[in-house]
Amino acid sequence: MVLDDREYLKSPDNEAEKVLKCFLCKDWIYEGDKYYLIGGVEYCEDCLNETYKRIAELPDYEAIKAEMYYEDMK
Repeated sequence: MVLDDREYLKSPDNEAEKVLKCFLCKDWIYEGDKYYLIGGVEYCEDCLNETYKRIAELPDYEAIKAEMYYEDMK
């Protein structure tokens, strides 16, 4: 009887599996990648940063500057 050890000699498959597709860019989101679910829609990290950072509310720099000035006066 001869043993068939060809399966043993194959290199392991270390590639991450495709899990989801990004709603915006249509690129695959792989196992282990960060992704975000907003309103039932999946976004990759890059698209989320590009899309939502542009529409996020900007900080009130004048209020921050006034608070820093007030703290310095104490």
